[in-house]
Amino acid sequence: MEERKIASGAFGSVFQVQHRIGDVVLGRYALKKIPVGNDPQWLETKISEVRALERFQSHPNVVHYHHAWLEWAACADFGPEVFT
Repeated sequence: MEERKIASGAFGSVFQVQHRIGDVVLGRYALKKIPVGNDPQWLETKISEVRALERFQSHPNVVHYHHAWLEWAACADFGPEVFT
């Protein structure tokens, strides 16, 4: 569940989210949403960045990475749905 937007930049937005099952809160996380549209090349670039982040999980100067996935979303009321 999204609680609030933390920041936004040129390539996406970061949200504070709460992972919960029913009334049980399992944790709070920062979730970055990057709209990739329907462009396979742009999607591959973002996937390459995720793979690089996976390799540096244990580095003290890198935010801990948990998981990445694709989903359909409307990033704006006036725009089309895209992969995020």
